[in-house]
Amino acid sequence: MKKTITKNWCLVPVLVGAMAVSAYGQLVLSDDFEGETPTWDASNGSPTLSTDQNNTPGGNQSLFIANTGDRATWNDFGTLNAFSLTFYYYADSEDLGTNPRNYGQVQSRAVAGDVNSDLDQLFAIGNYHADGHDTSTYQYRVVSGDTAGWFDFDPDVIEVSNDEWVEFNITRTTENVVTFSVNGTVGATITDAALGDISIVDLGGLGFATTEQPAYFDDMTLIPEPSTYAAIFGALALAGAFVMRRRRSVK
Repeated sequence: MKKTITKNWCLVPVLVGAMAVSAYGQLVLSDDFEGETPTWDASNGSPTLSTDQNNTPGGNQSLFIANTGDRATWNDFGTLNAFSLTFYYYADSEDLGTNPRNYGQVQSRAVAGDVNSDLDQLFAIGNYHADGHDTSTYQYRVVSGDTAGWFDFDPDVIEVSNDEWVEFNITRTTENVVTFSVNGTVGATITDAALGDISIVDLGGLGFATTEQPAYFDDMTLIPEPSTYAAIFGALALAGAFVMRRRRSVK
């Protein structure tokens, strides 16, 4: 005689899955700059959409930064502690100008999303060819912690690539390990950065001055750091396996 055991444990994976989807929906920020209406705040300068360069497959636009005063800002996505920011950057070597300063950054503020409140932490990556920095490589920045300031990557590991799209990434894990990567290569790892939930993303220049230094940005994505989802879906997999055992047919 075969007896099938069924319990309400089947609700467990459903609930865990719903939590994962809910978290993903609330905490993801992305922009491929293909929309007609900008999704960013342009309180600094005049960032615009351009059809001169594009990185998005099937797309035809990107974010254009004409000078150091142009900056696009996103500050309405809530807060993240562990995160991964990815964006693509294009600089035309003929138009780049002297000492270009174009980069992407995330900010932690005393009041989440308020660019005028006290700055608690900031991570940046990109071109910061000023103040004597090495122009053959890119730079990264940490504002608060034992390791703070703008730093050069090792030019033997990370080289500047003009006239093509370059992928930049900043990731902070749940253990507060911060990595800065260019085209998939980790150029720096920081373990002593001050904590602070990020609530602002910027792409562009300094946000002030008007030195002509045109550049393009595309396909920006901010997500919770991957291990966060690994833990969630790991729990989902375990719950699913448990349900399968509970529903096993018993002879």
